Amino acid sequence: MQRNDQIKKLGFFYRLLCGFITFFCVVALIGIFAFGRDEGLHAQMFMFVAVIGLLFHVSLVVMLTGYPPSYLKWTSGKK
Repeated sequence: MQRNDQIKKLGFFYRLLCGFITFFCVVALIGIFAFGRDEGLHAQMFMFVAVIGLLFHVSLVVMLTGYPPSYLKWTSGKK
């Protein structure tokens, strides 16, 4: 597993972009739960929540730390 000192930290633009993605993920999750409360939960909603939740987690970690989560570090090249 690579350590953070071997991976280039992402710049301000990408962190800002991850902030927008995080915001829209929160809006999407609120919308899914609001729809599910009124119309009942369907099987597809659990898949939507899982995918959006994963996207939310990745973008939030990148926004706050500047590095990808540990399970995605294989996607980053070395410095």
